[in-house]
Amino acid sequence: MQLLRYPETYVWLVLVALTAVSFLAQGTTHADDSGTRNLATLGVFALSAIKVRLVMTYFMEVRRSPLALRLICDGWLLVTGLAIMAEYWFGFSSRLPI
Repeated sequence: MQLLRYPETYVWLVLVALTAVSFLAQGTTHADDSGTRNLATLGVFALSAIKVRLVMTYFMEVRRSPLALRLICDGWLLVTGLAIMAEYWFGFSSRLPI
């Protein structure tokens, strides 16, 4: 039971739980209800961003790094996560002339 002394063990359990929640959230939406499906997908994106933050913080040792690096990582995650959600919600790629 020495593993329970480390915070990474609890973070891993939270990551497993968030993965299960995102799997269930995406699997319970109905194909004919696009509004619910879109909100569920955005929720899965948000859960994924939380998971990335946890992995960066606890498994990539960003929590012990200088403040500047932590802010850069958090800013990158915020910009990237919002860009992915905006692209999904507004469908930027469908309007590009190719």
